[in-house]
Amino acid sequence: MRPKAGIYYSAIVLRWRTIWMVVVLHSLLNVAAAVLAYNVPGFEEEVSALLLAIVFQVPLVIWGAWLISRIKPRSLVPETV
Repeated sequence: MRPKAGIYYSAIVLRWRTIWMVVVLHSLLNVAAAVLAYNVPGFEEEVSALLLAIVFQVPLVIWGAWLISRIKPRSLVPETV
């Protein structure tokens, strides 16, 4: 059984104490998957991926970034004395 991406993402957040590296990494992996899909013989889009990204993903990314920017910084791992 292979570990899921969420485990790796969690480790990155805990190590660097920021979610932004995971946001960028996840976005790059999505772009890579989309590019690879275009190279599959017989692959045809039923709905334009660019249209879907503009209509659904871009507003969600903007809203999510705004929500994250409003969070007050705090320690993810309690400091030991």
